[in-house]
Amino acid sequence: MSDGLTDIAILKEMINETATVSLEDDGYGKNKVILREPPPANYYVTINGMPDDDEVIIINAD
Repeated sequence: MSDGLTDIAILKEMINETATVSLEDDGYGKNKVILREPPPANYYVTINGMPDDDEVIIINAD
């Protein structure tokens, strides 16, 4: 790769931002992601200990 982009960075450029889920800070300096199921189910799952943003991409499959 001539411009130094990682595979994750290239994928993020190719995928519309609205199709991804962003990482959040868990309040202790670690990353987490919250996967939310829209109404009427209206529940969520939190995954703690996620890698840094430049090492992961989370795709919203809904």
